[in-house]
Order: sequence, then C-alpha cells, then structure tokens
Amino acid sequence: MALGISSGMAHAHVKNVMHCNISCRKLFLFPGWCVKVGGFGSAAVDVDLSRGNIVEEIHYEVPLRGRAFDRRPSLKQELFALGSAIYEIMAWEMPFEELETDDVEKKYAAEEFPDVTRLLVGDIIRDCWAEKFETSRHVEKAIR
Repeated sequence: MALGISSGMAHAHVKNVMHCNISCRKLFLFPGWCVKVGGFGSAAVDVDLSRGNIVEEIHYEVPLRGRAFDRRPSLKQELFALGSAIYEIMAWEMPFEELETDDVEKKYAAEEFPDVTRLLVGDIIRDCWAEKFETSRHVEKAIR
C-alpha cells in the first residue's frame, strides 16, 4: 500500500501535478490491497515548488522550521504529507491522532514525531518528515 501511494504521487509529480491535500482519506483501495491516489480537487498544476502553495490538514502539515508559512517548499510539503500517509497505513492511525490540532502543531514545531522504530519502512517515514527526500520517486525507490 505504501508503494502504491508513493508511486502514484511520483507519477503525479512527474506530470507537474501537486496533490495539495494528501491523506489516507484521499486513497482508494482495490482488490489485492492495490491503492490509488484520488481526491485531486485541491490539486495544482505547474506550481512554484520553492514556495508554499499547499495547506494540508494538521497531521500532515510540514513544520515551519524557521520559514514563513508561504516559504515552505511545496514539494517538501507533499513529501512530508506522503510520509504521514505512509505512517497512517503502517500504524493504522494518523500521526498524533489522539491530540488536538494545537497540540499536534506544537509537537511538530518542537520536531517531535510519532515513534516509527517498530514500523516497516519507519526509516523512510522519518526521512519524509525530516525533508531528506528530494522527490517522491526517491521515496518510491526507497520503499522498493
């Protein structure tokens, strides 16, 4: 399932399409655990990847990390959200699902994230959250 979402996002990004609202609520599950990305209602085409054009729900929102809200790189925002979606698939819950919005924001601002040490591909999730991947294709390759 993680491979399905990462390859779907890699395909969209190659076509210069930013989903702009990745979450597991936007995924379609088919027989054989085949996952396809949907819900492109907020998508943007040919956006400036260096500027923040995306607003995700808080559990999928990249921290500011010293940047202005509109200066967070769009691709890094998507990759952070991709990591959160993969986390949700593996942990069967959103990151900090039990917390209120303000508390999630505070944790992310303090660089506190859910423990991924026992999750399959936990290192990949952590690297998405740490903005270590340059493209969604790199995430896909790491999962493969």
